[in-house]
Amino acid sequence: MVASDTLVETPLVIDHVNKSLASIGNQAKRDNLPITTHKVLPKPDKTFWACLLGKGYPAPTQSFRWCTERMKIDPVSDFIKDKVAKHDEVIVILGSRSQESASRAQVIAKHKIENTRLARHTTLANAFIYTPIDTWSMDDVWKILRACSLEVTISPMGIGKKWLNKYELEWENPWGSKNMTLWNLYKDSSDQGECPMVIDDSTPSCGNSRFGCWTCTVVSKDRAMESLIKNGEEWMLPLLEFREKLAITTIPEEKATYRNFKRRTGKVSYQRAKSDEELTKDRAHVPGPYMMRFRKEWLQELLNQEKNSMKMVTKLL
Repeated sequence: MVASDTLVETPLVIDHVNKSLASIGNQAKRDNLPITTHKVLPKPDKTFWACLLGKGYPAPTQSFRWCTERMKIDPVSDFIKDKVAKHDEVIVILGSRSQESASRAQVIAKHKIENTRLARHTTLANAFIYTPIDTWSMDDVWKILRACSLEVTISPMGIGKKWLNKYELEWENPWGSKNMTLWNLYKDSSDQGECPMVIDDSTPSCGNSRFGCWTCTVVSKDRAMESLIKNGEEWMLPLLEFREKLAITTIPEEKATYRNFKRRTGKVSYQRAKSDEELTKDRAHVPGPYMMRFRKEWLQELLNQEKNSMKMVTKLL
């Protein structure tokens, strides 16, 4: 059982992931099941802060989404390759569904192996993908997770469905937890889609889903974090404010304010000519990394936030 942690996940989400991994691992040991839990992390020099503050990478955008490969794809791929080296072949079981998006449906169909339930991994040799719920709808997923709490009513208006909010009626999952906790986490973050486990470039970024990294600037707004704050998690407000500060630096008109005119190599770069353009046409300047003074300022702000958070935790304890 593998979970990927970018180290900048939404705090409530990674807290739930950590608790779930611990519960699953403990229950597997008690039941003597051949199941182990693992959390994969980006390498120290590939983390969000190492790249943004250390190397000066600009906050991610649709045209320069440097974070997905370094922080999600590579750690999972390294884990899979390690297992392939030990066992020659592996089967990766994913909860991907065709209804998540049109691109997801195309990828699932494209790599299917004829007359089997398996698909080939898009990049890794001797790794196969099994998607047992690829034909399920979102409703199907929640029916399995919370079937005991689904109340169905029939009226002249049609069939109505209501999820009961009674913890004592909730059934225990196989590792001794209750799925209502997960339901409430999704509910409090509003309807923004899903966050798949990223294993290749065809997988949509978490930034376009319900739960993304709290630092994500690929999307225009982090509606999940905004909704969580509105639903009582006010302590996350400084995170949202910092994310908004990074988002401003991606606005084309603001780039010259925050970024060096030279690249990290010391060279000045300009955009390449398009196939239908004259070579003599002026090229737009490509800005380099964030200037050091801003990176120092942001680091100090993050350290202060961390210190204040620790004080709050101490008071609660």
